[in-house]
Amino acid sequence: RSAAGAIEVDRDVEDGGAPDDRKLCKYYEGFHSGGEDEILPAGIYTLDRLMEYGQQHSYCPYYVARHGLNHANVVVYNYQYLLDPKIAGLISAKLARESIVV
Repeated sequence: RSAAGAIEVDRDVEDGGAPDDRKLCKYYEGFHSGGEDEILPAGIYTLDRLMEYGQQHSYCPYYVARHGLNHANVVVYNYQYLLDPKIAGLISAKLARESIVV
């Protein structure tokens, strides 16, 4: 199930509609209910480490990574993301002014 689908169900409920029988991802729900306010401990986070952290806390690693951008000093990612306006807008908007992108 995609995050977009999870958000769509949330919007339906917020708009006064009844939730349907579809279940949201427990990792998305976990992050949405508690992870948004949590700050990642200092360290270097690889994809494997983000997944491990997500499993330990029942948080979606994708949203943990996006949330972590708010606090990152150095971000390493595919430079094509920097060129893609859709992705660059999401990532660049979250980076602190003092961040280094490699």
